[in-house]
Amino acid sequence: DELTSFRARVAARAKVRLAEAEAKVQEEEAAEREERIKASPGGLDPYEVMESLPANIQKAFKEQDTPLLQASFAELSPEDFKYHYERVIKSGLWVPAGGAEEEPEDAATA
Repeated sequence: DELTSFRARVAARAKVRLAEAEAKVQEEEAAEREERIKASPGGLDPYEVMESLPANIQKAFKEQDTPLLQASFAELSPEDFKYHYERVIKSGLWVPAGGAEEEPEDAATA
């Protein structure tokens, strides 16, 4: 019947349009990610780095609480400290004083 075939065509077209929309969103997200990576000094996506950090360090970054950030890094093991510290610098989340890639004074004691 004509109504059934019309509904089938509408449903088929809706599936195609949804797939096209999803593909467009994925392309835009990939382009945004590439821009973030290009803008970072070390080629790491700041969003991905932020999500990989321990919760207390994420909180310190979000609140822009430098003392909490330093205390949170000081709690890490030396291996974890080095791993996360290098990643936050390479992603551009943290710019060491003077722009040089030096560890903060608290880091030497960690």
